[in-house]
Amino acid sequence: MTVILSTCAGLWRYHIGDTIRFSGIAPHFIEFTGRDRFLDKLEEKVTQAEVEQVIAELNCSEGFGIREFIVGTNIPARRHVWVLAVKKESTFKKDEVIRRIDGKLRVLNADYNTFRTQQRIAAPEVLVEDEDIIYQWSQIVRGKLGGQSKIPHIDPTSDGSLIISLKGFIGSRSGL
Repeated sequence: MTVILSTCAGLWRYHIGDTIRFSGIAPHFIEFTGRDRFLDKLEEKVTQAEVEQVIAELNCSEGFGIREFIVGTNIPARRHVWVLAVKKESTFKKDEVIRRIDGKLRVLNADYNTFRTQQRIAAPEVLVEDEDIIYQWSQIVRGKLGGQSKIPHIDPTSDGSLIISLKGFIGSRSGL
């Protein structure tokens, strides 16, 4: 659910952009679960909270050290692209990460599971990079880094241009 702030008479309203979950109905309790960012370019409606839950569970596993990440969509290939900036001492296999991301999203999101089962979405592409690559890209390409310039965890662009830009930056750096 999303939060819309309004006056008592309903004459004015503002879409705050937060998402909530009811955690109790007697008495009523709500939890703010984040911003209403979705990974839905392929109609799968994966929420930012689900993406962050996958990352949190990966980081709780031995050998994982994901410092920063961005998830976007490769629309022509009909798949998600996960760019994981990991600590140098991380010791996991990329195939295992793909399997775990895909498996956890299937459990968390019924639409994603259906689309994967019907092969309407391919398995995710995962790029495992140095822990500072996303910050370098943000500073050099976007010209944004610091307290008021957040790194989006979900590519907010309609055409996936943010994730395309990051992949291009990674490709240019690896060619050095």
